[in-house]
Amino acid sequence: MAWNNHRWDDHSASVNGDIKFFFNKPLRILNMLIILEGAMIFYQLYSLICSKKWHQTISLALILFSDYYAFFKLLRDRIVLGKAYSYSNSSSDQKVS
Repeated sequence: MAWNNHRWDDHSASVNGDIKFFFNKPLRILNMLIILEGAMIFYQLYSLICSKKWHQTISLALILFSDYYAFFKLLRDRIVLGKAYSYSNSSSDQKVS
């Protein structure tokens, strides 16, 4: 195998940078999931409005109900974690002063 130490270090540094992008700010992942879930809900609402047959309407309504529940849980987690991180940041700022 032709991996010398220099190439392996460059590769691991780029992978660590990619991972650090997501886990440096934990709320970033929740924000992305909320945006994705919101886009899916709007698409399904559009599909529900455009549906003509009764079985399509019922199945889309059931799917939307489950998506609303998942969206609610994501928003609730986002609000709680946002408050927790703002509290920890404010308490660490007070300790420094």
